[in-house]
Amino acid sequence: MQKPGKNYPKRGEIYIADLNPAFGREIHKKRPVLIISNNMINQIYPLVIAIPFSSIVPEFVGADVVKFTGQKGLNKASALIVNQIKSID
Repeated sequence: MQKPGKNYPKRGEIYIADLNPAFGREIHKKRPVLIISNNMINQIYPLVIAIPFSSIVPEFVGADVVKFTGQKGLNKASALIVNQIKSID
């Protein structure tokens, strides 16, 4: 187990992740992701759970799309694609 204070992805932070390989209609390529897994788990487990962002922001925003503008790490208006949650190592 890592000691507290070590660097690890924290819930709510935005990271760039390589989502390749992808299958079917899965979102892919390098893109920003929002870390949503619990910090206690992130310290000890080699995987984090994240939601990918897309710069293609649909006009209709429903339960599966959340818009972000001007957030740290995002160069342009983006949308969280909630139905594409990923485990990333």
